[in-house]
Amino acid sequence: MISKLAQWYARAPLRVSLLAAALLTATGLGVGFVGDDCYHLMILKGGKTPASDGSLFTFISGDPVETRRFIQTGPFPWWTLPEAKAQFYRPLSVAMHKLDFALFGERAVFWHIHAMLWYLALVALWGLIAREVVSAPVAALATLIFAIDDVHWMPAVWLANRNALVACVPALFGLWAHIRWREDEWRPGLPLSVVGYVIGMFGGEAWLGMAAYVAAYEFAGRTDSVARRALSIAPAAICAVVYAIAYKLSDYGVYGSGAYTEPLSREYFLDAPNRMLSLLGGLLVSSPVDAWGFFPEWRWLLAAAGLAGVMLFGFLLRKFWPRLDTRDTFALRWLILGGVLSMFPVIAAFPMNRLLLGPSLGGSVVVAMILRAWWQGRGERKWRAVGIVCGIIAGIHLVLAPVAWPLQSAVVSFIGRWGEQAYRDAPIDDARVAQQHLVLLAANDPLTLMYPPILRFLDGRPLPASWHVLSASPHDHTFTRTGLRQFELKTTRGALMQGVFAEILRAKSFPYTEGDLVDLGFCRLTLLDVLEGSPTRMRVDCEKPLEDESLVFLVWQDFRLREFALPRTGETVTVRY
Repeated sequence: MISKLAQWYARAPLRVSLLAAALLTATGLGVGFVGDDCYHLMILKGGKTPASDGSLFTFISGDPVETRRFIQTGPFPWWTLPEAKAQFYRPLSVAMHKLDFALFGERAVFWHIHAMLWYLALVALWGLIAREVVSAPVAALATLIFAIDDVHWMPAVWLANRNALVACVPALFGLWAHIRWREDEWRPGLPLSVVGYVIGMFGGEAWLGMAAYVAAYEFAGRTDSVARRALSIAPAAICAVVYAIAYKLSDYGVYGSGAYTEPLSREYFLDAPNRMLSLLGGLLVSSPVDAWGFFPEWRWLLAAAGLAGVMLFGFLLRKFWPRLDTRDTFALRWLILGGVLSMFPVIAAFPMNRLLLGPSLGGSVVVAMILRAWWQGRGERKWRAVGIVCGIIAGIHLVLAPVAWPLQSAVVSFIGRWGEQAYRDAPIDDARVAQQHLVLLAANDPLTLMYPPILRFLDGRPLPASWHVLSASPHDHTFTRTGLRQFELKTTRGALMQGVFAEILRAKSFPYTEGDLVDLGFCRLTLLDVLEGSPTRMRVDCEKPLEDESLVFLVWQDFRLREFALPRTGETVTVRY
């Protein structure tokens, strides 16, 4: 049966890969707007956000005055660094969102169909490139592996991440045109490649991952003179240099974040090994890279999985090398180099599967070559032990990967809708909320941290006078009432601002000290206990009694936002995680 399927696939490999990609992407048509999608909608609908210039990808402006205003009113939490900055140059991606909003309003299914078209274009371009550089059987299998790779779910389905496709599709076209120019002496290839790079620049930073393959192709995929290769890589290199200079001079980028680092900074290089290994684990053996943000204590395991994956695939390539086609082994050198180089632009962000769009180009060829070599020698007795390992790899990339698409769509869709309903059902009085300060003692997830007021705006409901979260610690807390207007909040483990989603807004290189004050207007926070720069206990002094109707204290309990029952003075209660 497997042989018959292989024969059927061999007759029209690219069409089958595109069909598979379309079917898998279609599982996300019902996901709707999730997370940052809601923030983008708020901007498009004229809401008050840091994106005063209309750019959907300005999350923190870098203006301390403006940021302090959003700290006092929300949704930025109190630990946000006032000088923090997170703004990205993606005008083409912004234009695509504005086009969707103008044509389809808030009918998300059409936005998702638009994203599907971008993903199909990416798969088609990779199929054309693979056919140019490796043997037909490897190209066919690599294209299929790439098309169904579950690490592509976020760029293909999560609308806020569609910018990666908008950046990579034209830049990948540029790579294809460059290869045609160099391999076939196709003269239009040179100007068309530059056009692809330039359009990719306007999509977002992800285009640099495609430019990395151009560099790898010239360095390791060509045998002509060094001078000729240097001249050939010059157009892409000039585009990259001009882009980087303009990006910096225009004040785009990140500052003050512990989750996103400035490329080529000290923190960038310190974090690079662990981040890269973790991504390699997700690429090669499908380790759960996204756990990096939710479970910091697992990070060493994710890096170890990546190292094990590299060693395993290195062993298999060495084992099968004599069986590989000469054309394939030659292409593999530059494709592996390109995959590694394409990681350097993305490891400025904390590891997630969504960053593997560029590396998965070379990764798909590595997996395809190993599986084809194993399949060709499957009947030989000496390959049985290796065959078990290859069978597991085939199961991961050909069976589990496509299954993961509908599972991810279903889980994210369920969590998104369930969370939105929980926020809508919160005990908030719309008649009084505009004069009230809503204080959530602890947020158990990144959406609850900042998105309830955004959702209220999208629902057309009145916004609170302010929205504040006092802790992002995934542990129990103790709440001690110390006076009529005063209480203390302490986490039973770790820090109050814990995890990568708390670190996004303030890096550990900007530590707190005991006694630091944070003025939120209606109350003042005093940090009492600080461990290695991160507070574990605070005192909150409010202007009015805690029972005043202008104050609403909330907790996340029984999977819902509920009003917190204030204890009497002198009493301590435990707020369960």
